[in-house]
Amino acid sequence: TSATRLRALNLKWMDYSIDPKHNVTEHLRVMSSMIRDLKAAGRDVPDEEQVVNVLRSLPSDTEEWINFKLLMSHNKNIKTFNELAKHVEMEVERQKALKPHTPIAALVVHNKFKNNKGKRGQKGRRPTKTNGPQDGVQKQQKAKEPKRVNLARVKCYNYEKKGHFAQNCAEPKKIWRRAST
Repeated sequence: TSATRLRALNLKWMDYSIDPKHNVTEHLRVMSSMIRDLKAAGRDVPDEEQVVNVLRSLPSDTEEWINFKLLMSHNKNIKTFNELAKHVEMEVERQKALKPHTPIAALVVHNKFKNNKGKRGQKGRRPTKTNGPQDGVQKQQKAKEPKRVNLARVKCYNYEKKGHFAQNCAEPKKIWRRAST
């Protein structure tokens, strides 16, 4: 019966993939308990096999997870289950942070359909601006654009000529000396 149990555990270990009802943290707990059960049944699972099976069992439904699995499979620093589990949990947090937040979207919709009663004839009220961004999403997109600098007007503080910054200067760095008094 112990051989049958070991065979069943081994088969479950090799074929296991994430259950859609579980989140990734629960999935890692299940994988950890399978490793523990296999060790208790007499099969020592090497670290490399643990890492490979956990990566194989992660979801492949999004491009983020596919890229993550590819990066982790080629990362030579990930050698144990615990190291991989830390990276998987960090990836889950990263994906949560990248998801759009509902309160901001609700605020944008609310502001877009808000009844605007601001007319010049009413005291203390001004009409709303019509040029420029109308909602928070457009403002966020505008804020993310990098500021462009006209390099023809930029002066190098290293050798005091125009066309680049001192940090990008090809000339050797000048040593500035203070004038003694």
